[in-house]
Amino acid sequence: MIPPSSSLTSSFIAGAGQSPTEPNQPESISSDSVELKLSSDDDFYLLYVGSYTSPGTLKRETIEQLNKDHPGIFNGLENPDDLFNADPVKYQPLAKLIYDTDYRDLETILDPDIGEPCWSAQKMLYGEYQGDFYKFEGDYEGTQWVRVHSDKYQLMKKNKQFVAQLREFLFDQSMSNDDKVVNLQMLFPPVDQSGEDISADQLRENMDLLFRNTFKQAQQRAINSGFKP
Repeated sequence: MIPPSSSLTSSFIAGAGQSPTEPNQPESISSDSVELKLSSDDDFYLLYVGSYTSPGTLKRETIEQLNKDHPGIFNGLENPDDLFNADPVKYQPLAKLIYDTDYRDLETILDPDIGEPCWSAQKMLYGEYQGDFYKFEGDYEGTQWVRVHSDKYQLMKKNKQFVAQLREFLFDQSMSNDDKVVNLQMLFPPVDQSGEDISADQLRENMDLLFRNTFKQAQQRAINSGFKP
């Protein structure tokens, strides 16, 4: 940890009292007249067939309701059931409907061809889907599921934040190189008697503290110069 009493010098201003995070601006995606605005931490639903039996088809009532709630959702499809195999962004309303419906009640929205309908949906974050932080798995009996690697996704986000903070800090033109060196040295405390060095998690935490401290000092200097925060 960086000592609270450390004398950190910088006029860098990152934002309203917060350290910067990875860009997470909504992304507009248009798919056959259906437009969704998705950010990396928005919920996302991935459809898959839970077993190798007949997946079933959409009931007429389900088609009508989806068309009413999401006009244009079936545009560009030869058959409403083609929505199951459409771009995952396009089929989000259907996937969420299946996710929210108990598997024992799937026959309320799907007509089974043989036996019971077996469509399933896995909930994840859009960023996890975009970055392929998931994997389809199955067993010898034909049952399938989706495993989401949320821990790896969160680690990736932390690493991106760390790199972004370090880049902004190093290229801050209002701060002297000598001050940058002094501040960066504070990220690495002396190795303790056990010989254990700082971990990657501690380094990221120290960088976050450094960023927040330099922001506060820059903000105070701006106030002293007559600027409102």
